[in-house]
Amino acid sequence: MAADPLQVRGDYEMVHARFAEMIRTSKYKSDDYVAALRRIAITPHHMRMLQAHYHAPGRTLTATQMSKALGYPTYAAANLHYGKLGRLVAEQIGWRPLPEQTVFVLVTFEKPGREWHWIMRPEVAGALEQLGWVEGDHSEIPEEVDMTAPLYEGAVKRIAVNAYERSSAAREKCILHYGCRCAVCGLALADKYGAVAEGLIHVHHLRQLADVNAKYQVDPIHDLRPVCPTCHAVIHRQTPPFTIAEVSAMIGKEEKSANQASRSYGSQARRTATLTSGNYSRGEALRNDFGFSDGL
Repeated sequence: MAADPLQVRGDYEMVHARFAEMIRTSKYKSDDYVAALRRIAITPHHMRMLQAHYHAPGRTLTATQMSKALGYPTYAAANLHYGKLGRLVAEQIGWRPLPEQTVFVLVTFEKPGREWHWIMRPEVAGALEQLGWVEGDHSEIPEEVDMTAPLYEGAVKRIAVNAYERSSAAREKCILHYGCRCAVCGLALADKYGAVAEGLIHVHHLRQLADVNAKYQVDPIHDLRPVCPTCHAVIHRQTPPFTIAEVSAMIGKEEKSANQASRSYGSQARRTATLTSGNYSRGEALRNDFGFSDGL
């Protein structure tokens, strides 16, 4: 007699939950994770996964949310890559989880609804803080330069950077909400450059710094947008910056012009081909009618 699929699923989830509860506390401490993370050759997208998870509300997210933040096509890719990172860490600290449970090295689980929630282990969060991977204002790429300030060759150069665009917590919350596809041109850098660019994106602060005061607190959802480095540079080509809508319109205008030019060129090429073909046919006819041969 075949097993009831719903019962099988219920049994699996019960075992899964019991195992998650069993390993909710472990003998490994933050120092163990620090040593492990220092020893492994952590990739940029694994770093981005850790940062996205750390800055998620309550350090809790689902595989679907993680896949959106990294630009993966499905949640299965997030499971795969986070599990791989868990396996690498496990090998360093001496944990021997089952192959399908390697992500437990980094997280504990809860299932309040339809999806399992990944909750970053406090020991992992502590390790990231000790390593300096998640604290302070930082950015992978310098993002905003004050183009109006004079620069002198050979002198110390002062670069003004928008701290709201460099804030780790604000960046990650913005990307968790919107994903890592450019709000201007729609590009996900991983589509162009591959795995090395997974999760790589700038964020743009919509409000002018002159419009905010000391009491202002950035709202990552309303005040920030993910943008690719090229579009971000174009946005800041003037002061005040172009809006996202204005730069999107520029792209649309240029694409329209390029399409029109392409159609015009194609029509001209077809006309030229037709004329050339017609001349060739008439020449062939003359040779055939009068018995001309090549070389005479």
